[in-house]
Formats: sequence, C-alpha cells, structure tokens
Amino acid sequence: MTREQVAMAAGDPNTSENPRLDAPTWRHWRSMNNEFQVPFGADGGVTDVARSVIVKRATFEK
Repeated sequence: MTREQVAMAAGDPNTSENPRLDAPTWRHWRSMNNEFQVPFGADGGVTDVARSVIVKRATFEK
C-alpha cells in the first residue's frame, strides 16, 4: 500500500503525532488507548503494521 492508500483506508494521520507526512512511520489511533503504527519502506510502500493486542483482536478476531 502507498501512503495515499493508507490515508484512504485508515484516514489521514493525526498531525500532532505525525508532523511530517514523509516520515518513515505513521502513528494512527483506533481509540484513545489503541495505537497502530504503519512503517513505510524506501519504495514508499507499507512494510508492516504494528498493532496493539486490543486492535489485533478487534480487526482480526470476529
């Protein structure tokens, strides 16, 4: 996924946590206590998604 695709899927990252959109990792929040991070590789694509256990359960265990 590209940065644009992440923004479309997860929303724009919060500017207080992500002052630069070209940063190597974006921090997103599902709720106040549930952060997930989206790291981007040199090619601009997502390399992984680091999630809290609560977010993992909410997104993958239904």
